[in-house]
Amino acid sequence: MSATTTETLLQRKTLVVEKTDDHRQELISRGLLNSNYPLIKKVVSEQMVVSIAALTAVLLQIAHPGVGKGVGLHSNFAYRFVERHENTVMYIYTMIFGTEEQKAKMKAFVDKRHKYVNDNKKGKTYDALDPKLQLWVAFTLYATYVPVYEEIFGNFSDEEREQVLQEFSIMGTSLQVPLSMWPRSVAEADEYWNHTVNEVLEITEPCKKTTNELRNAATYVPWYLKPLMMVTVPAHWNATTERLPARAQEMYGLQSTLWTRTFDAIGMTYLKWTYPYLPMSVRTFQVNYYMNLAQKLMTKGRLA
Repeated sequence: MSATTTETLLQRKTLVVEKTDDHRQELISRGLLNSNYPLIKKVVSEQMVVSIAALTAVLLQIAHPGVGKGVGLHSNFAYRFVERHENTVMYIYTMIFGTEEQKAKMKAFVDKRHKYVNDNKKGKTYDALDPKLQLWVAFTLYATYVPVYEEIFGNFSDEEREQVLQEFSIMGTSLQVPLSMWPRSVAEADEYWNHTVNEVLEITEPCKKTTNELRNAATYVPWYLKPLMMVTVPAHWNATTERLPARAQEMYGLQSTLWTRTFDAIGMTYLKWTYPYLPMSVRTFQVNYYMNLAQKLMTKGRLA
């Protein structure tokens, strides 16, 4: 690489950093971003929110051609279902609840995994370190978790919606996404969502492979989880059908019917009237569980 090229890249990187820092200060001054992340903590702490939204988020992620290729060609949900789930949840919780040391170790672990997930020697059609792909993955967490939280606990105010959107940026900025790429407002987020869903998403062959593995997840988990999965997998697909945007439903061949809508409405009504009254320790037990698991794996050098 020539000195001129190197200098140009450094200048671009400096501009991105400066733009990101200015944006961060603007958000802080408006009260939309602080180090405590109170609203995202409320959302992701709720086990039922994460559980209901998870499959919807994954299907939206892998329907992006770049993400779908990366996951489908370099991973395997069939034989690593539990491991992938654990790694994803540990990343989410560590970046929100972890210490700076834990966050650094988790980032190093994820970056190491992502380093070789690309086709840069061939077509250069996907790269797990691409900020644009990471932006979509992070954004789907916001776009799926928040609506489910609101279904159960009631709607955020307009001000809270703006704040929780900005707090979810940590899911991307903890990796390679500069804050300047994150939508600046709910209106801008809606534009990004509509553009990506209607003009970018498509079902590729790697996406089909991963989807098939997800549909048959109960086949691949340990024997002691099979009874639970045989019940929860159909329920999750039903919930996902009702939460995917219409175009994604069509692409995946999922049809919203009177039965799926009724089943979902009954289930969500039941949760709305019962789940919030469970002890907080029950609703949020998984946070401590996965944070302890992450720390244990970090201590053993398996997450670093």
